[in-house]
Amino acid sequence: MQSNIRSLDEICGTTTLPKHVKRELCCKMIKVSFLLCFTLLAISKALKNVTSGCNLGDRSIFYLDAATEMIEKAKVHFPECSAITSKPTDCEGFLSRDGKTKSGVYTIWPNSRVIENKPIDVFCDMDTDGGGWTVIQRRGNYGRPNDYFFKDWNDYKIGFGDIEKDFWLGNDNIFALTNQRLYSIRFDLMAVGGEKRYAIYDTFWIDDENNNYTLHIKDYSGDAGDSMIGSHNNKKFSSKDRDNDSYDGQCAVTFKGAWWYSSCHSSNLNGLYLRGIHERHSKGVHWYTFKDHNESLDTTEMKIRPKNFRKTQILIETPQKNRKNILRFIMNNSHNSFLLISLIILQVFGKVTFCCDHSERSISFLDVAVDMITKAKINLPTCPDKTLKPVDCEEVLQSGHNESGVYTIWPRSRVIDDKHIDVFCDMETDEGGWTVIQRRGNFNRPQDYFFKDWNSYKNGFGDVEEDFWLGNDNIFALTNQRLNSLRFDLQSVDGERRYALYDTFWIEDESTNYTLHTTEYSGDAGDSILGHHISQKFTTKDRDNDNQKDQNCALLYKGGWWYNSCHYSNPNGLYLRGVHESYADGVNWHSWKGYKESLETTEIKIRPTHFRKKSV
Repeated sequence: MQSNIRSLDEICGTTTLPKHVKRELCCKMIKVSFLLCFTLLAISKALKNVTSGCNLGDRSIFYLDAATEMIEKAKVHFPECSAITSKPTDCEGFLSRDGKTKSGVYTIWPNSRVIENKPIDVFCDMDTDGGGWTVIQRRGNYGRPNDYFFKDWNDYKIGFGDIEKDFWLGNDNIFALTNQRLYSIRFDLMAVGGEKRYAIYDTFWIDDENNNYTLHIKDYSGDAGDSMIGSHNNKKFSSKDRDNDSYDGQCAVTFKGAWWYSSCHSSNLNGLYLRGIHERHSKGVHWYTFKDHNESLDTTEMKIRPKNFRKTQILIETPQKNRKNILRFIMNNSHNSFLLISLIILQVFGKVTFCCDHSERSISFLDVAVDMITKAKINLPTCPDKTLKPVDCEEVLQSGHNESGVYTIWPRSRVIDDKHIDVFCDMETDEGGWTVIQRRGNFNRPQDYFFKDWNSYKNGFGDVEEDFWLGNDNIFALTNQRLNSLRFDLQSVDGERRYALYDTFWIEDESTNYTLHTTEYSGDAGDSILGHHISQKFTTKDRDNDNQKDQNCALLYKGGWWYNSCHYSNPNGLYLRGVHESYADGVNWHSWKGYKESLETTEIKIRPTHFRKKSV
């Protein structure tokens, strides 16, 4: 076994790890995982000696004792994990990471600026189609008035009801959930006679309240028929006191519900609870392609699950057979190595119970083994995703990295869906934790290097250690998973420095042209954002979204920015370095150096508004 540990040292020493991962801790995890795997293999070998008659011989007991001792030793290696509390962001997190398979109420912590790390109690469906579903709505016969769901905008915004009975989770919560990852949605429907149907949509999310919770849904499958895409996709949410539909009247009032009405509906799952055939046309709990407009359903459940959800796959590799694959599995799989170990032990004991015809002793042995693994999982806490996959530079700082430089992060967002980004983290300015999203400086680029098209600004360009734009999709992802502040660090050619700080900052997604939201200036550079650029859409030389009549501000001032008509700031303008003859087309900050002096350097960076200073 020692020779195998030496080979693991070689693997640990040569494997390329993400910059935020501590090599020493990682290698400890790998070694302990391999030791446990070897122990289980030894148990398997020992059991071959006791299968006849199913007697638990001394050798098998010895191996069990050895395994228990090894787990105790493993506990010593993981003090770093003991203080970390795992915070699942949805029900799939409980299923995949914690192995919880019982449907019921759980507490989750979605990554979103609108709820800012607040917990939500949700009902998790762990039974339907592999489980992992977060239920966002339920109707049923729970003794409520039939108009219980005929509520106002604020009720639907924050949610109402009992999550173990009939309820609406709340549009703010649904926005938070569906914008941290890419989700599918499932509608489970049952008629009064007991007939059941379902509809699945491969992609689902809603916009925030600023955009009236606009619905985005596509790619139907199921047996209930599609009653969503044709009538409700890209529609705003309407309630009895907020009319956002395209009907001359008011759909929510007419059909006694609240929904993404058009003019008016093919589905009305928040309508009156009329249970069965009725004469109040379209006012019940309807799914037109299943039971038309005159039969109200008995029960409905709307539930979401990550689009890339995979049912548990049995992956069993022996250490001798494929070390590199197991190493990769341990490094990249949030289920952690104990899923692998549990599957191995179940495979081993599954063979034993088969050969022993499920005798009491073999079942007892299996119980001991499962109990051992359960205790190991309790006593050896696994590092949650945020330890191995920080969402921004503030989390990188909290994990113990206090040097400025390039790190890998995993923002929680549907637009990048768990893909990593390499970012530059500023760990020095005002106690660090800043994720830099733009930099200009004298890096020998052409002066018009930032005069690029829409797609370039969407995806990002440049070198994160020199001058760059991180990309509007990435900035959207970062600023919608948590509430962030925004900082501009500016320097003139003569070395004078100023800064501008905005207390809150986020942008919308591409469908709304990355509209800018920012508030509350402080600093010494003067405010060159709030007065002119707030609530403006992003504009580039090939996509004109500004308010300048008959002209494109990006073409006029040689940049890409949230132009109005046209700007007080132009950090992505021409790199002219100092006083220039041309008007307002340089790297300008009007409230400091006006329109005819281009700055030497700029850095735009973000950090969570509720920044936690690193404890010493």
